[in-house]
Amino acid sequence: LAADSPDARALMERAERFDFLVSDYAMPAMSARDLLEWVATAFPRVRRVLMSGFAEDADVRAGVVASGARYLPKPFTLAAVRAALEG
Repeated sequence: LAADSPDARALMERAERFDFLVSDYAMPAMSARDLLEWVATAFPRVRRVLMSGFAEDADVRAGVVASGARYLPKPFTLAAVRAALEG
């Protein structure tokens, strides 16, 4: 669990293995989009899920699609989380 994108990046660089990244769209210090792009390059097999409470925002959705991540609109159910992670 990381407090912000730079912390998440540092944790991932030290991790022996991780299977997925779930990030909020609104992150301090580094944009979630930049974090997702970095993960896609550094760890191409890792599933990426971006959640947001701004489901109506076309820019948010377009950014998620462009990054190759799954989109998880808030509020969400456990079934929606599972589908995003397994998808």
